[in-house]
Amino acid sequence: MTRLLITPQKVDRSAFEYHLSRESVYAAQQMGYTVADVEQFLTAVTPNGLPQNIRRSLTEWAAHHERIVFRSNITLLQAADEALLEKLLNDAEIGKSLARPTGNTVALVKTKSPSKLVNALQKIDILPAVSGANPEAADKSVIVHENGRIQPVHAVPSLHLQGRLEKFSEETGDGWQLTETAVHHAGGSKKKAQAIVDELRKLHRGRLPKSIVAQVKAWGGYYGAATFGTMTLFEFRDQGTLDDLCQLAELKDFLHPFPAGKRALAVVEKGEITAVKSILNRLGVKTTPLTTV
Repeated sequence: MTRLLITPQKVDRSAFEYHLSRESVYAAQQMGYTVADVEQFLTAVTPNGLPQNIRRSLTEWAAHHERIVFRSNITLLQAADEALLEKLLNDAEIGKSLARPTGNTVALVKTKSPSKLVNALQKIDILPAVSGANPEAADKSVIVHENGRIQPVHAVPSLHLQGRLEKFSEETGDGWQLTETAVHHAGGSKKKAQAIVDELRKLHRGRLPKSIVAQVKAWGGYYGAATFGTMTLFEFRDQGTLDDLCQLAELKDFLHPFPAGKRALAVVEKGEITAVKSILNRLGVKTTPLTTV
């Protein structure tokens, strides 16, 4: 326990002093020691009694440590509404398998194996949907309609499903709804928008409607942004002529080839048009307005 509780610090070659800290006490608590255990140990190894400021610090550290508790490998029962959960908690047989409620419709299950509880529920004509421990247990558990409404297949959607859907949709009274605001917030790039589409395909039972794919891509920024502007194009006799002109020192910085199949086109910046026309005319190239592209 000494190693967990106190951090040794070397003072010189032959002596060490030990530092008691919030982190070292937390490490001891994570190993199963209580603050009472820590205080008892410190009292036993302190000749003149444990100082009051140390006792106060231990009490404060313990309070912070116990404010939030993470529990793993637990089983939860989720009811359709508060009234049903209350009924199950008060049932003579089912109530034995349930611990305290953790919400209006959720309660902890005492037993590690839910089969006994499932059998008890079936006896009163309740057929529970059993969800696995992994988020993938929610796959194929909704119907996504073309208007963006997401309808759960089961009357009581699993907590895994809620966690996955709330990332890019808004919860409504009878399910969830894909909205421009929610999808835009979760998207913002081609990769993120595609991730939403992929997630919907996993959750949807059947083939995801094409209209939903198109809408999510549009709201999610799949296609990114575009810019537009007015440009001036010069068209030459053939590509060889354009290539030769682009090699000339006086034109190479002005002519910017513009891909257009077999047509020899080049973009010229607005402020350089007069200079380019003058150079071309001096080279014997007659310039006329280009009417079509």
